[in-house]
Amino acid sequence: FFLFIMALIPGFETEPYQPMLDLTGFRLIGDRIAQAAKLVYPESESGFAFQIVTAATEVKYFPYNGIEWTADILLPRLTFVLIAIGLAALAALFFDRFNTTKVLRMKKRLTPDPARASASEPVPLPNIHLTPLPAARRFRFGALYLAELKMLLKGHRWWWYVVSLGLVIAQLSAPSESASFTLAITWLWMILLLSGLGNREALYNTREIVFSAPRPTLNQLPAAWLAAFTVNALLGSGAFLRHLLDGDSSRLLAWTSGALFIPSLALALGVLTSSRKPFEVIYVTWMYLILNAAPPLDFVGVTSESPWWFYTLSAFVLLALAAFARHWRLRGGKLLK
Repeated sequence: FFLFIMALIPGFETEPYQPMLDLTGFRLIGDRIAQAAKLVYPESESGFAFQIVTAATEVKYFPYNGIEWTADILLPRLTFVLIAIGLAALAALFFDRFNTTKVLRMKKRLTPDPARASASEPVPLPNIHLTPLPAARRFRFGALYLAELKMLLKGHRWWWYVVSLGLVIAQLSAPSESASFTLAITWLWMILLLSGLGNREALYNTREIVFSAPRPTLNQLPAAWLAAFTVNALLGSGAFLRHLLDGDSSRLLAWTSGALFIPSLALALGVLTSSRKPFEVIYVTWMYLILNAAPPLDFVGVTSESPWWFYTLSAFVLLALAAFARHWRLRGGKLLK
């Protein structure tokens, strides 16, 4: 997934246009639309982009007659089609989802032998006496927070940390405006890490174990949110320092709203849906619009018109919604599940 996202960037940024780098055909269409606009409005200097504009924005029209298809244009597109077919055929060689042979063999191995089971003797159970812990030691938020932090980072290889460190350094090294752009990419890099918030128990079927603890909503949700906020802030620390050094208060406020809003959004969607997919789909789409300069959706600071106050408030609303949804579900409610 991330390789695909990164593979899109050269096609967008390379000058002059390279058809074999344009995987989606975005530049193929966009450059020609921009050229058609420039014929009518010679003063136009911007390229093609998808943007959300306000009603007050002046809209200008121009004719666009489409693409004149030639062999030079068709050949790269057909090449991508052949590559896609080849990749699908290669994946099919290793796809055994519907092959039940292995499953049947596994079930046969796991089936208990009746003769062996009847021959087994009962094992006496020792009489164990448990000593209750003092009330003051029953809950330690710090220990729970560290446990959530470890679970959040568990399973990531060394290269993940190297890439993350490189992104932080890139934020710090860039000018304030470019640092916000790099910050958006960095926070997008965290998508698989954040998408497990609020639904990890459903994914691994550990709800009965996790939620048997005292006050699971009041104790566990704040610890999970704070762990995600910590990682979010650390991976965005380069942009924070850059904005601080440059005295860019508007982008500092946007940074704060993003650091608060992202884990709240992930936690709320995870609790409501018990799935990773809704957050992943919404978050990728949202970040794409932010990177294409959509001020109303900007909680990162890519634009100077970020409504940071709205996303700061929304972060706490989403956190309260996640707590309500978790409490409701534990009491037998279904919500979106």
